[in-house]
Amino acid sequence: MNFGDFFSGGFHGGRAHEPEEVDNSKLYEVLGVPKDANSKQIKKAYRKLAMKHHPDKGGDPEKFKEINAAHEVLSNEEKRELYDKYGPEGLKQGGGGGGMGDIFDMFFGGGGRGRSSRREKAQLKPTVKKINIDMEQIYNGHLKSVIVDRKTLCATCDGKGGKNITTCGQCKGRGVVVRMVQLGPGMYSQSQSACGKCGGEGKIFKKEDICKTCKGEKTIMRPEKIEIPIEKGIPDKHQIKIEGKGNEHPEYRTGDLVVIVFTNKHSEYERKGAHLYMKKKVSLYEALVGFKFNVEQLDNNLITVTTAPGEIIQHGQVKMVQDMGLPVYKETFSYGNLYIEFEVEFPKKVSAQEAKVLKTVLPPPLIEGVEKTKNVYELKTAIETKSSRIVDEDEEEDFQGHSGGRGVECQNQ
Repeated sequence: MNFGDFFSGGFHGGRAHEPEEVDNSKLYEVLGVPKDANSKQIKKAYRKLAMKHHPDKGGDPEKFKEINAAHEVLSNEEKRELYDKYGPEGLKQGGGGGGMGDIFDMFFGGGGRGRSSRREKAQLKPTVKKINIDMEQIYNGHLKSVIVDRKTLCATCDGKGGKNITTCGQCKGRGVVVRMVQLGPGMYSQSQSACGKCGGEGKIFKKEDICKTCKGEKTIMRPEKIEIPIEKGIPDKHQIKIEGKGNEHPEYRTGDLVVIVFTNKHSEYERKGAHLYMKKKVSLYEALVGFKFNVEQLDNNLITVTTAPGEIIQHGQVKMVQDMGLPVYKETFSYGNLYIEFEVEFPKKVSAQEAKVLKTVLPPPLIEGVEKTKNVYELKTAIETKSSRIVDEDEEEDFQGHSGGRGVECQNQ
């Protein structure tokens, strides 16, 4: 592979690129493999996808071409290294045969055969920013201001890194030097490496001409306030792309800003998609005879929730209020539902007099005809301990201080 062709244009500035910033994920995404996948994983993924999308089996011919093109690059050690370091720009200028220009056109656009040879610069990786928003902002929509740290072109040197820039005399502006290594009598091998004088950029300037603002880096990090539109009903972990608001570099297209939205916990509501869930405590009396209560919606409006006439609410029962949830994302005038789980609070004790009154209004007992026995066991509140042994409240303290416990007490009548 003629790496000299790749570097032939030279670079502009005093320091080397930061190739890890280049967006080099596309080909890996096509095959569905991670960037650290080995050759076996790449081969396996390729075979599986090729069989699935083969045109003879009804697959999409264009998709099949993409799969083959991605495999052609990632299965070749030199081509993959070039792509990993310099992204699609490496495929465009790196040569190496095998239709690299066609592969670049297929995935990243730019003039192909018969078109203009000028192609678009590779784009930097997107900048990712995580933000938290309140449930009220999701319900009503919101314009959220966030501070993003961005690498922007240095205004002092106009992104050049310095002044009085000249072509490196050692590499003649190519950024690489070529060395011939003798392998044996009459046998030589050509090796190439980044030029040590210019750092692989092809351009140099004197120390005193280095930009004092960016220290020759061409970019500076600065915070910028960016307005992020939060649409009604936006899903949790949804990604919002703001084009051209990522990092800048003079040799690459500006990256995008990707904002990932996370929903803050609410004091009353729990979110599940567009639906809202809440819990409500009611007394046994209310559960039996009915009730009304107010619910404050996320737009500060009050609604009244009531039981149907004669309806009895059971402990743990979930009831629904239709269309009282969050707005459905991208669906105008559509809303999720509000689900309410009821917790019925029972009285701690019932007196003998109250029991007589209850007997007149409640259904008859289900337990009747109990025969008298000599031994009567009184129910106690059970507590499950860490050892999975269940004890009662009275012996819990004693259990923690001894390896054994007392037996269940028996009351003789």
